[in-house]
Amino acid sequence: MNISEEMALEFLRQLKCSPHFIAESTFNVEYQDDGEFILILMDVPDGLPDVAIPGFLGGAQEIAKKLFPCRIGAYGWMMNIGIRGQVVNSVFGGDSLYPNSGYIDRGRT
Repeated sequence: MNISEEMALEFLRQLKCSPHFIAESTFNVEYQDDGEFILILMDVPDGLPDVAIPGFLGGAQEIAKKLFPCRIGAYGWMMNIGIRGQVVNSVFGGDSLYPNSGYIDRGRT
């Protein structure tokens, strides 16, 4: 099943409404594997507290699990967080064979 533009827009809308949203962030979205994989790139401001990014990624993961379809034996989505264009953290998921792969424990954020 392909990831639609509507799914991507809903993901971004829910991210922006989440309590962990990082203001002044910019987003880029790439569709890969003929639309079966989505890569979300988010550039955040420099100087954030250490807990801000993992907390945000945990929330993003919860939203993605609900919105994006799973694949068998391959990931369906990934979100990279960058500062000034350099990736500093990421989360991924959507492989039905390994549903906890890439899991972020939100209890520790």
